[in-house]
Amino acid sequence: MEALLAETLAAAERGGAVAEKHYERVTIDTTVQPKAMTHPTDSKLLHSGIETLARMARKHGITL
Repeated sequence: MEALLAETLAAAERGGAVAEKHYERVTIDTTVQPKAMTHPTDSKLLHSGIETLARMARKHGITL
């Protein structure tokens, strides 16, 4: 990620879009960066609940 940022800034400098004095404060917008997350769905929440209840039942010796 740092290499990508460095090359982006270098290209902007080569193209004359930014001067060295502009590096005193750099703002980076990361809202378009992909994230390793998924939104909860009803089926995922249900499955998670079932797994938790089954684990607790085993821990307490309850046969399901």
